Amino acid sequence: MKRNYGIDLLRIMLMFMIVMLHILGDGGVLEAARPLSVNYNVAWLIESFAYCAVNGYALITGYVYFEAKYKLSSLVTLWLQTLVYSAGIMAFAWLMKPELFFVDDLLDACFPISRGTYWYLSAYVGLFFLIPFLNAAIRTIPEQRMKKMLLILLAVFSVYTTICGGDPFTLNGGYSVIWLVLLYIVGACIKKYEWGTQFLPGKALGFYTAAIGVSWLIKIGIESLGMRMSGTLWNGNILISYTSPTMTLAAVFLLLAFKKMRLSDKAAKLVGVFSPAAFGVYLIHKQEYVSGHFIRGRFAAFTQQNVIMMVFGVVVAAVIVFVICILIDRIRYQVFRFLKISKRLEKLDGIIY
Repeated sequence: MKRNYGIDLLRIMLMFMIVMLHILGDGGVLEAARPLSVNYNVAWLIESFAYCAVNGYALITGYVYFEAKYKLSSLVTLWLQTLVYSAGIMAFAWLMKPELFFVDDLLDACFPISRGTYWYLSAYVGLFFLIPFLNAAIRTIPEQRMKKMLLILLAVFSVYTTICGGDPFTLNGGYSVIWLVLLYIVGACIKKYEWGTQFLPGKALGFYTAAIGVSWLIKIGIESLGMRMSGTLWNGNILISYTSPTMTLAAVFLLLAFKKMRLSDKAAKLVGVFSPAAFGVYLIHKQEYVSGHFIRGRFAAFTQQNVIMMVFGVVVAAVIVFVICILIDRIRYQVFRFLKISKRLEKLDGIIY
């Protein structure tokens, strides 16, 4: 199967957006900003633009895995990659300060999937075992029927849950296997039926921007209205959620934009080098010790600067975290390649299948 470097570029960009989310959220920027101030509004605008990144990752999984060979060895490789950072960083930190760690910390580090140390990874593993069944169903369902089914599913799990404001289907705000399964189906259908071919990259990015703009404007509008009417800050995050219709559409339009992008040979080669290391960025900077000591609450002071300096600080911090993590995982990737981890594990596929 010919490699689509536009999708690889999107994977890298989405991971950078996820780092931005964690700088703003875990880093304390959103919490420290004075409500409805310029810094607050701009920080939430950045948050809104980046919020669909997780949805985008799930869409890519469907887009790629619908035609890719299903290999259990790839999941085992991912588990080993996770263990390198989860247990490896914890072991290093324990040697530095053993008095700060307890049995629960050891269990979280050694069993990151079953303990839910990384929520997305745990949900992804659940999705992974469902992929053969999902692909079989998608291959047999006619396109028109699939469109109707997806519209119903999105109306129920996205539109309805957003309007009712609760969690009647235990989606947990999108932090769940169910939501990833729905996005997988959307991504796979985009691949199978070539949906969205009429959208050139520029047009698709325009719709992405519009979806984000609506999400942000409604948030600021609700909160401003609350302050005027009651003097309290009403919850305006109705559309800033993984399961919201606008965030779902934003992720879809990003996929439509990047799947048609054509890169130069040099750019494609560079993207091909770093794309396999993109997920490692998540595993490293969200490792509990790393996040707790280097990210959590470390960037709240940015809100004390003017808006330009605040944005500059957030972007630079995200770039530094992203570059350091992706370079580290690139080294890990080369070590795995030297040890022929993937090739050795492929024997497992032969035994099982």
